[in-house]
Amino acid sequence: MADRKGKLLLLDRYGNYRGKMDLGIEITAMTGLNEHKLLIATWENEQVKLFILDIDFAEKM
Repeated sequence: MADRKGKLLLLDRYGNYRGKMDLGIEITAMTGLNEHKLLIATWENEQVKLFILDIDFAEKM
């Protein structure tokens, strides 16, 4: 789960809390690529930026 300001709440497939992150970016859209990666889109100054977040790595932090 995430808010538009880039704060993510990481949950596992069962809904259990795994951690949180503050990406410091304004999230426009987010979707899962696979079990361990999220695709995050931002819109800034009329330009789209795409990021891939490896949440398997983030869970181990």
